[in-house]
Amino acid sequence: MERIDYNFDENYNENTFVNIEPGIIENMYLSDVKVSEEDNNSYIEYTFSDIKDTFKVNRRYYEPKIGGFIKNEDDLYKDSVKKKNIIANISRNIIGESYSITGVKTYKDLIRVAAADLKKVIPNKILVRVVVVLNNDNFATLRSFAPVIENMNVNPSKLKLNRYDKLVSSDNKSSGLKESLENSWD
Repeated sequence: MERIDYNFDENYNENTFVNIEPGIIENMYLSDVKVSEEDNNSYIEYTFSDIKDTFKVNRRYYEPKIGGFIKNEDDLYKDSVKKKNIIANISRNIIGESYSITGVKTYKDLIRVAAADLKKVIPNKILVRVVVVLNNDNFATLRSFAPVIENMNVNPSKLKLNRYDKLVSSDNKSSGLKESLENSWD
């Protein structure tokens, strides 16, 4: 078990949570990728940060399984393709357009290979544009379908928002990022 550090001094910043505004956000980089399992369901989790490390946005993409929104084999197939497209989109925009994964037989194998390869390039801080949307609890997250990101070298950007992207919270309030940044210290 890891030791939890409860100490803090004058340099500790207790105001570290800043929620990002939804939209297409530029100059982000992949700061973490991990593979894990929850309730016997594997997932890959991507975390993107801005270049000043002011805010982060993440999302878990779970292994497609019948149950919940996936009612039958057709739904399972569609969700599997959707998740593969997301993994390919993120991997290719960070590692390189020709990146491919072959020979894997399961979702768990796919996400392990993708995460291992992405971890090798995280230190390079490849800058990308990220589509940030709101989840059902009105917190910023990554989009649930590809394209999720785009390399900053693409000019002009091909990323587009659409009617499936939730950009306004259920209570019509902003996430507070603009106000937080205006009141923050440099």
